[in-house]
Amino acid sequence: MRVSILISLLILLCSCGEGRKTPEGYIEECYGGDFSRNMIGKTPNYSAVLDLETSKWEELRNTLKNFANENRLRFFEDIRQNDSLNMFNVSLCSKDGLWINADKRIWTVGDSPEHIPMPSMIRVQVYKNTEKWASISDSLNSILAKNWPNDLNTEHGYTSSYKNSLY
Repeated sequence: MRVSILISLLILLCSCGEGRKTPEGYIEECYGGDFSRNMIGKTPNYSAVLDLETSKWEELRNTLKNFANENRLRFFEDIRQNDSLNMFNVSLCSKDGLWINADKRIWTVGDSPEHIPMPSMIRVQVYKNTEKWASISDSLNSILAKNWPNDLNTEHGYTSSYKNSLY
């Protein structure tokens, strides 16, 4: 019994990867250096569903990258496509009080069908300098609606707020 528990524990520990570290500057730029103070309990200022096929993710990435450049925002991306996870996670940030995030994850475990619990969500969170970012949601919405008029949905019915799950 003890041997089987020990073997199970060793297999579990050996199967854990080192994971990915938060990119340099991400916490400072996206959360103003303090996720707890600036994000927990807040509701996004803008929220949209834009459920695109994975073949369209590169187009969305480029659109968001251009939007970041035009608005002098830092651009962070974590896009993965492998056997167990297809993930699109892009953030556009300013330490002056803005976090824009687009996120979609599709898991595959063994021979089971893909697990797609949530649609692709795009959220804007203004956590300071509200006047500076007053038009950013409308600007983003206009670009998304222009590029994907039949796919963008801002009347989706999903609600969210940020929890303390950064680490």
